[in-house]
Amino acid sequence: MAAVENPDTLAGLTDPERDDYEFEDLWGASQHAYKELTGEEMPPVEFCWPKKPRGRRWDFDDDKQVSRRLPKLAKIYLAEPDAPPDRPRE
Repeated sequence: MAAVENPDTLAGLTDPERDDYEFEDLWGASQHAYKELTGEEMPPVEFCWPKKPRGRRWDFDDDKQVSRRLPKLAKIYLAEPDAPPDRPRE
């Protein structure tokens, strides 16, 4: 729940060298685990997304906005390729 309220808390858990944090990969793992434990296919799950997102809109492609809103994640993911991890991209 903390990550929903403050996504920047994920900074200590992510690894920019990995790309296996995709929903589909994690969803497949849960289905496999369910079948291993129960011997049955996982029942269908319906997601109830809100009709309108809460909060203010902002541009995830704008590095300045990302740096202001998610400073810890920005230091990790917006760093220059050869720069030390604590130096943000210019």
